[in-house]
Amino acid sequence: MGLNFSEKDISISHRLPSNTQKQSYSSRLRPREGSAPNKVNPANRFAKVIVKFVRRETKEQFYHGRKHVKKKSTKDIGLSQFSDNGIFVSESLTSKNKLLFKDCLKFKKESNYKYIWTQNGRIYLRKDKDCPARIILNQQDLNGMR
Repeated sequence: MGLNFSEKDISISHRLPSNTQKQSYSSRLRPREGSAPNKVNPANRFAKVIVKFVRRETKEQFYHGRKHVKKKSTKDIGLSQFSDNGIFVSESLTSKNKLLFKDCLKFKKESNYKYIWTQNGRIYLRKDKDCPARIILNQQDLNGMR
């Protein structure tokens, strides 16, 4: 990503449990002897990681640097020899905003909007590069654009 961070810039980081499977991370990689074959969705092979930064400026630098890893994979950074899982950086959204973002994605596809993104927990939509961005705070904002 071309950024210089140290361990002091990170408050805490940890893996997130998979919400699609009840198995532990290690058991998804190495099934127990005698158990059914493990069919792991490639997107879930590597656990998601959440990182909390000490300073907001550091978080914003990291988040803006995500475009540099957009076309990279786990293979490119030495996490896997065999699979080619993409690297995806996203903000942690509240449950309400996750549902709203899902509705916004559907709207984006149906209405031929070109851009959707989040920044500081807010959802933004833009029709094209010449149109201004609209902040979507709730379902009424989205319905007003239809």
